[in-house]
Amino acid sequence: MNFNLNLHSIKWKMLSLIFGLLVLIALLVSVMSYRASEQEMKSNLSSEMDASIKSFKFNVKSKVNDLKIAMNFILGDQQTLKAFAANRRDILSEKYLTTFQAVLKPRFHVNIFQFHKPPAISFLRIHKPGKFGDDLSDFRKTVVKANKQQIVQSGIEVGKYGASIRVVYPVSYQGTHIGSVELGSDYINLMNEIAKSLNLQYAIGIREEVLKRAGFKLITKTVKSGSLIFYHFSDAVSAYVAEKEALDGKTHFIDYNQKHVGYSSFALTDFSGQEIGTIVITQDISKFANSIYNSAFYRIIVLFILTVLLGFFLYVLLTRQMFKPLQSASENMVTVAGGDLTVHMDYEKKDEVGALANS
Repeated sequence: MNFNLNLHSIKWKMLSLIFGLLVLIALLVSVMSYRASEQEMKSNLSSEMDASIKSFKFNVKSKVNDLKIAMNFILGDQQTLKAFAANRRDILSEKYLTTFQAVLKPRFHVNIFQFHKPPAISFLRIHKPGKFGDDLSDFRKTVVKANKQQIVQSGIEVGKYGASIRVVYPVSYQGTHIGSVELGSDYINLMNEIAKSLNLQYAIGIREEVLKRAGFKLITKTVKSGSLIFYHFSDAVSAYVAEKEALDGKTHFIDYNQKHVGYSSFALTDFSGQEIGTIVITQDISKFANSIYNSAFYRIIVLFILTVLLGFFLYVLLTRQMFKPLQSASENMVTVAGGDLTVHMDYEKKDEVGALANS
């Protein structure tokens, strides 16, 4: 097979054009394949993020229900109601201190167990029996509302140490309202459980004015993002996202310290339905992303190999069927032009090259 290069020949002009078109098509298909793989990854992760957000919200409701079950057990005891109505702090302490330490705290993760007198005066903290008598009216709105409206208040409320899940029940004895009882669970503890089960990381951000109103005292590193103060992060990635990235509730993708990371966010609402902050969730998708990219890369390699093979096949085919006879006809014409009329071209096909040979 003759591989002599004459870049001005029709042969190489046509082959260059054909091979160039093949390479261009291969590039376009490769780009489309890569983008399709990337879009598939984003779509899958977006669905996972949405499912994770629903799981977070569902677990908060489940925790509230657990606290309500424990509360119904406490307030179903008439001795408790009688002691509370009689201001017998000693009886209540003796009755519930062991239960709190042995059951409520380790099993239900309850870290707040408190009795209040109206409107929001601490009567007894089972979790801290030595402190009582302080007025909580300025920042404990769940307690104020429970005593004022005599309606159960439940959900998230921000206190001095950040967000907590709280259930506050109004208490009546013999037809008279005597105060309220509160059970609370640390929101961070719940977030840790959920994040671990879903293999996610997170950051908790509360609006600055809400933290100030609650007398926030938690001494820790915080990150400010607009009106939000992020006071807890499960890792450095979630802290970075909380501080640097757009928190619009959509799923986004970034590269952080040689990792592919997906993140999203959702609004944090309190017991009254008011938006008080934002939760950021992040996930290291490096393995998944690398798998997608590697798969796309291998498809591109295979595509280019097929392109080269197809180009070589076209080269062989066109050389045999067109370029070799055409070259022979060209050489014979040169011979005829030199005065030798005895040349003969053995090409009998009825195509353009055949017509040239007959002429």
